[in-house]
Amino acid sequence: MDTAVIGKVTFFQVIGKIGSLFFLCKIRGKINDLSHLLKRIGGIGVGGKNIWHGKGTNPSFGGIENIFFQVIDAALTGGFDRNMLKKYADFAMYQVKKAEKGYITEFDLELFTKNAKETEMRRLFHRMLNEELFTYYFQPIVSAADGSIYAYEALMRGNLPALTRPDQILQLAHEEECLHEIERLTMFLSAKSYATFLSTHQIRGDELLFVNSIASQYMNHDEAVAYVEQYSFLQDRIVIEITEEDSPDLTALLKKREMPGFSGVFALDDYGSGYSNEKTLLELAPAYIKLDLSIIRDIDSDPDKQQIVENIVSYAHQRGMKIIAEGLETPAELLKVLELDVDLLQGYFLAKPSAVPKPVSAESVAVIERFRKHLA
Repeated sequence: MDTAVIGKVTFFQVIGKIGSLFFLCKIRGKINDLSHLLKRIGGIGVGGKNIWHGKGTNPSFGGIENIFFQVIDAALTGGFDRNMLKKYADFAMYQVKKAEKGYITEFDLELFTKNAKETEMRRLFHRMLNEELFTYYFQPIVSAADGSIYAYEALMRGNLPALTRPDQILQLAHEEECLHEIERLTMFLSAKSYATFLSTHQIRGDELLFVNSIASQYMNHDEAVAYVEQYSFLQDRIVIEITEEDSPDLTALLKKREMPGFSGVFALDDYGSGYSNEKTLLELAPAYIKLDLSIIRDIDSDPDKQQIVENIVSYAHQRGMKIIAEGLETPAELLKVLELDVDLLQGYFLAKPSAVPKPVSAESVAVIERFRKHLA
């Protein structure tokens, strides 16, 4: 291997090579000794951190354009982690290729660590897709008329400890261009869960199934046919939820409506959270409008929120739409939305999402029964 020698001490040793112009290098000495070395190898630049990379050329050192090296204090003893240096160098090589030629920059260990974590998350995400490592938790949607379970919403959860939250999964799916795979898996796996609960008598079987759909995605023809073949009994019970935060894709919406055997029923999710509420409402023409939890939270003590809900309820009922109040967490919130004449109820106060469907809480049913008895 090539070395740089000052006096009788070897300061610089090439210990590995990547490609034709990229080298892994080891330096022995103290930081303040390295200025002599830099004159020998082209003035790459050194500071107080362990790993450095930069672009420089020195004809006397074989025209090396990119050098990555680790400073090892002469006073230190112990082994030399060649594998870790290789990982650092790979990352530094990627970074320096993006830098302007002749630009000197310090290796950023924090950035390396962040990048390594992101790489691991992407690996886990693709494993999750390939092995279908998802569970769909069911949360009841409850009738405001009598407290019975009207439907279930299927909520995605990842089965890997580092990757469980749906927002994490969807962000990675977007970055990795895998939104279609998430859409397909959500449709199939939520239906599979419903079928399992039905066969084991954990649900009645007449409940609707609300499935969260990505606004821009839809199953292709072959997938839709396979879905109908496996879950034909579900076709008139499926409600496709489209989040209000997504920009409606009219082509995708049309494809969803035309899915073989599908009843064409939509729910507009998180209404009130986005920027184009009325536009989305008109384009989707949903059978159900789910009020965003930001509107429901503390609605019992907020006249402005009460007025908003009263207006939406009036609009919806004139058009045969049902209003769902989601995110209910207290008896007071539940009582207030009952007074405002919403149709359906959802939230932790009634029942939390679970891998196995749970009954509606006795406390929430009691609130509904007392309210209906008072009206009578």
